[in-house]
Amino acid sequence: MTQEAQVLDRQDVATEVATPEPWLAVVAPPVDVTETKDAIQVTVDLPGVEEQALDIDVENGVLTLTGRARVDGPPNGERVLGEFDAVLYKRALRLSDRLSAENITAQLKHGVLRVSIPKREEKKARKIVVTPA
Repeated sequence: MTQEAQVLDRQDVATEVATPEPWLAVVAPPVDVTETKDAIQVTVDLPGVEEQALDIDVENGVLTLTGRARVDGPPNGERVLGEFDAVLYKRALRLSDRLSAENITAQLKHGVLRVSIPKREEKKARKIVVTPA
């Protein structure tokens, strides 16, 4: 795993959440973390989560992703059997000081969240050109 982003333990993050709704399942979704020259890319699977039900926060070097999904039946239907309950997705990543928390971007499309965390300019590796004297 890259030094830039460390994924916190899935169980620790999920058990931190206390909900008053006993039917609400708290799930730590799977993530992929990739590194490019300029950024860390985080891909998170959040089926059923819409933009307005998604929170992305950075505090004390920890990026926290929280999304709530609810599967509703037809508008005029009566629920006879309910095996799809609401789900609260929660995941956290500890960020290194080499990343810029101010310029994080995120896109949600078809239940897949893509978060881009840029590297700080002063922390990027750069090539020094030697000029003749």
